[in-house]
Amino acid sequence: MIFPKTSLTLSGERFIVHYRLAAGDEAQALETARGICLEQTVEVPMELLAEDDIRGQVVGRIEAVAAAGPGGADSQLSGLAGHGGHQP
Repeated sequence: MIFPKTSLTLSGERFIVHYRLAAGDEAQALETARGICLEQTVEVPMELLAEDDIRGQVVGRIEAVAAAGPGGADSQLSGLAGHGGHQP
């Protein structure tokens, strides 16, 4: 962990984004989806985050992953719709 613990006032509302992933199997699809969740929200590796509101609520979430033909998967990922700001 490199970042200090952070407490945020969060709306709890999330939005869903649909991705078509190129993946040979379910494990590869999940790995790709996890990478997208980090890149599109906090832009740092999970191991740098403290066990706090950022890790628990701000980091994107995998809502669903399903096979979509040979070499592909459909995924639904969610992100935090908004927050009320940082609480010192």
